[in-house]
Amino acid sequence: MVKRSGHTGAAGRVTIWRIGLALSVGSIFLLSAAPATANTGSRVYAKAVKSVILIQTKDGGSGSGFAFSSPGTYLTNAHVVKGWQEVSMATSDGRTGNAKVVKVDSVRDVALLKSDLKLPLLYAAPKAVLTGEEAFAIGAPKGQDFTLTSGVVSRADRKLFGQTW
Repeated sequence: MVKRSGHTGAAGRVTIWRIGLALSVGSIFLLSAAPATANTGSRVYAKAVKSVILIQTKDGGSGSGFAFSSPGTYLTNAHVVKGWQEVSMATSDGRTGNAKVVKVDSVRDVALLKSDLKLPLLYAAPKAVLTGEEAFAIGAPKGQDFTLTSGVVSRADRKLFGQTW
């Protein structure tokens, strides 16, 4: 699912156009409109990781999420927090805290969290997602903290739940 929010930088800086949640991975999902270069991923990561959280449940489950809509509000996958009212979280700069599970949509596999820990939001210029654009995901697959992977948008106009994503 790709939602529009992210950060636009000045000339010579990476422009992050959109940010959303990769539903099946539990990662922050970024699209870069900047032409791919040898260090595009490094620059996207350096900017975006500041908005990513790692999530841990009391039974050892884990995942990731990202700052969403307002300071202290985070979006993650519903399957990460399923059955929990509160989870632990950590930031890339080493801060830790707890987050309350505010809302869960199991059909779309998304959940909203609230915490006293506040991370910067990423803001974006609106632009349509295009098939073939370079995409990045920052997350915590299999317990590996703050990892980065990249790929391309394989289809930009997918219909899901009556909406085009």
